[in-house]
Amino acid sequence: MAAKKKAVQRRLKPDERRPMIMRAAMRLFVENGYAATQMAEIAEAADCTTGPLYHLFDSKYDVFAAVAQQTFEQFVGRARTHRDGISEQSPLARMKSSIDTILDMDQVGYTAAQMFIRETPNVLGEQQWSNVIDDLMAKSFESDLKDAMIEDLIEPEPPLPIARFFSAAVVDAVARADPSNKESLLLARKALLRMVDRLQKQPS
Repeated sequence: MAAKKKAVQRRLKPDERRPMIMRAAMRLFVENGYAATQMAEIAEAADCTTGPLYHLFDSKYDVFAAVAQQTFEQFVGRARTHRDGISEQSPLARMKSSIDTILDMDQVGYTAAQMFIRETPNVLGEQQWSNVIDDLMAKSFESDLKDAMIEDLIEPEPPLPIARFFSAAVVDAVARADPSNKESLLLARKALLRMVDRLQKQPS
């Protein structure tokens, strides 16, 4: 049996092995956290030895970084898809849609995203974490805010600081959400949506 298993391992190409390792690592990181997860455990959960694991990833840090990036892209991707589907609506409506979708505790992958949001700043460092949030969320908000200014819906202001403010608020709401008390996150969602509404110019 062991010889057969090794033969199967040898036949797997790196692009076939990598998803298996990523899935195993995600489960272990979510269940145990970064510090308590060992490379040998990831290899065992992915049904391989540490050899193929280290062939694809230099360290546990690299595994975590890859899994975190994938998790965030999938988590925010649903909001992007929904946002693109209402492209004909106002920029502020698109921004509100993104916030509302991301702060939906029932969406697939919420628990994993929540864990990685809590762990990533400590593992990757604050600067790298800021870059991730900019790429995944703030730049999208910035684009909506620019469009809102072009359409004269809001006062002209530097859009990126405002976008980063909303991104930070969304991330904080996800990180602090209690799965046993969905009402707390619902209140945060409503508060952030009201804040977007308050950006809009009032009729003269």
